[in-house]
Amino acid sequence: MPLAWASGPGAARVFHNCPGGANGLALVLGPRLSPFATPLPPLDAHGLLVACKVALPLSPPFVLVSGYCPPPPFREDYRGAISRALELLLRQWVHVLIGGDFN
Repeated sequence: MPLAWASGPGAARVFHNCPGGANGLALVLGPRLSPFATPLPPLDAHGLLVACKVALPLSPPFVLVSGYCPPPPFREDYRGAISRALELLLRQWVHVLIGGDFN
């Protein structure tokens, strides 16, 4: 499946990060917002984060991020991978909206 998938014109779009098709998560945008969004490259190798850039007319572009960190006991490198990826995004973009389940 490509990084961005839509069921048809004017439909919701799904942006996902599912490395190897095993784990991963998705960011679903409704039909009113999805035409203005483009996927960003995968932010981590574990499928913990997914992001897209949104460029609305008459508005500065922003990045939407959805994340997941499993509850303890979790692999310690997950928290580090999430932190590094988010720090990099926050250095590159002025407007970043972050949501998800970080336990």
